Amino acid sequence: MSAQAAAEIVRVYVWEVPVRITHWLIALSIVVLSATGLYIGHPFLIVSGEARQHFVMGWAKAIHMYTAYAFMASVVARIIWMFTGNKYAHWDKFIPVRPERRRALWPTLKFYLFALRKPPGFVGHNPLAGATYTSRSLRPFWEACRRRAGFITPRCGCCSGSPFITSTAAS
Repeated sequence: MSAQAAAEIVRVYVWEVPVRITHWLIALSIVVLSATGLYIGHPFLIVSGEARQHFVMGWAKAIHMYTAYAFMASVVARIIWMFTGNKYAHWDKFIPVRPERRRALWPTLKFYLFALRKPPGFVGHNPLAGATYTSRSLRPFWEACRRRAGFITPRCGCCSGSPFITSTAAS
């Protein structure tokens, strides 16, 4: 790196501690929820004897439930931080409401598709990443509403009793 290029680089503190903690809690929660959800849907550990002596499925469901609470708390904390955090963690970095961020969506996509050599200059999330994270974060709520409305029904009995899922079984 040349001396001129080194002089142009400025360190900026972007990701605050609450953002980092919620990020890693959400990532870890997704891994644990995926693993326990797959086990609940397709159990591969079959033990002989009474269930009270081998509470494998019960433990899987308990871990799944507590991890879901941790996930929800992390998401709520991150949403609160979108309004109380620094300018890089603010809500308008996730939803491209300003015209200059909307205009930057296309050049950012072109950079990701290797059609541009240099990325559009953004500190923190670029508009495309923010819009992607927003749509990805809203999807579970969309799915819960669709299930509640009866458009989607679960294929297994693992979700029975959930307030977000309606039962379609004949009574």
